Amino acid sequence: MATLGSTFVDRDGNIHSSSSLDGKVLGLYFSASWCPPCRQFTPHLIDWYTSGAVTKDEFQIIFVSSDRTKRQFDDYLGEMEWLAIPFEDAARRQKLKKHYDVKSVPKLVVLDPNGDVISPEGRKLVLRYPNAFPWLDVDPNVPPKITPLGARAPPETDDDDDAVADWKSTLMCYGLGGVFAALATSYFYLLSLQ
Repeated sequence: MATLGSTFVDRDGNIHSSSSLDGKVLGLYFSASWCPPCRQFTPHLIDWYTSGAVTKDEFQIIFVSSDRTKRQFDDYLGEMEWLAIPFEDAARRQKLKKHYDVKSVPKLVVLDPNGDVISPEGRKLVLRYPNAFPWLDVDPNVPPKITPLGARAPPETDDDDDAVADWKSTLMCYGLGGVFAALATSYFYLLSLQ
């Protein structure tokens, strides 16, 4: 975990040492205030993190910013309930992005207490499986039968208007990923009929 470095900041400017992370599952949150998908996901992450689904004793998020200015960084971190790599430490932020192969934001990489990657798809895990922390036995690429939004699995027929509406709502909320998941589900269902 030497890649993470030894100091972190919180939204009040307090400095925290890496020893405060010992024994915790970590979420490296690669994000930026200027990024619309980040601005959309961050409130969900804050709600989940503060909902009681996890405690700060077992899980700590570390914000790895792609913001362009210190003011952007400070304003965005001010909304968050977790630690961050200091804005001034651009080399460390770049090193982490390279190490975890971050090509776009937002991205939440989940690490076990030893620093091994549990999943590079933490964003999907938070949205799809919010109550399955620490997600050791969950595949983030397999949509749950019951989504966190309360929608049901794809309806067997179009006769159940409520189920069809729920499924369409789920597809809208999960975006293109949800469309691909629905197509894959339909494809494998059709294969099973042959």
